[in-house]
Amino acid sequence: MKNLVDLKEHVAITGSNGFVGSKLNQRLPNARILDLDKKHRLEEIDTLKTFLEDVKVVFHLAGISPTTIFSLI
Repeated sequence: MKNLVDLKEHVAITGSNGFVGSKLNQRLPNARILDLDKKHRLEEIDTLKTFLEDVKVVFHLAGISPTTIFSLI
């Protein structure tokens, strides 16, 4: 599998367990990757800042699955 870039930075990938996110993860073998998916609770800005403190690049690939049912509160 050919790598997209020779990125050696600390990167974050939202939606890292999805189809596109998992493929991107495989294509960045030299990067230090922080996988952010739905198990991480990042609604609080201070928590988000802590997670992203040393991150140089963010790939935002998260989305709402059409099979997920949401309700309004």
